Amino acid sequence: MTVHKSWAVSFLLAAGAAAASAPPFSFQAPASYTAQQIPMAMVQGDFNGDGKPDLAVGNAGSYSVSVLLGKGDGTFQPAVTYAAPSGCAVNYLAAADFNHDGHADLLAFCLAGKKVVFFPGRGDGSFGPVSITPLPLSSLAGDIVGVATPPAIADFDADGNLDIVMSLSDVGHNIDASPMAYLLRGLGDGTFQTPQLIPAFAGIDALRLAAAGTSGGE
Repeated sequence: MTVHKSWAVSFLLAAGAAAASAPPFSFQAPASYTAQQIPMAMVQGDFNGDGKPDLAVGNAGSYSVSVLLGKGDGTFQPAVTYAAPSGCAVNYLAAADFNHDGHADLLAFCLAGKKVVFFPGRGDGSFGPVSITPLPLSSLAGDIVGVATPPAIADFDADGNLDIVMSLSDVGHNIDASPMAYLLRGLGDGTFQTPQLIPAFAGIDALRLAAAGTSGGE
């Protein structure tokens, strides 16, 4: 899968080896699908509950998210586009059930933006009105001039709701500002509590954040 910084996304399906002398596998010619301006993010999920992988694409240039429902054969239906809040150049997406309704939802993070945007999935491939969680500093979640620190999403406080640990920085005023890690505790409805600074990360310029259980399976 390739995201073009234009108006399209392209997919290369594996073609398999043609002969013993051929490489282990090869690819078919790319198939392209129209999204919107400057697609910068992509995430997979089953947004209509049919067991087939679907895709969501974050369009930084048009402040929107395009959803392509999968047909199950490696091809997709035409994109349906949903508006993000004004000024939210979407550059990172996450898919999970953030509001406990059994449907896959989307979280959108904005290019150096100060908000997390929740798109509630309806379970039929469509999404409802967005909700916003404000951030105190600019998000470093997605690509920012080749630098990105993807957030870690998990239930960090064991209350049954998904939380976020993400890097924020004052890059809007100081391009050399150091990133700081914040915890956003999930409220179980797709929104989050006021971000809390994590002192243990002070002075650490994290390149990537990840979540994992303990050896005890927690």
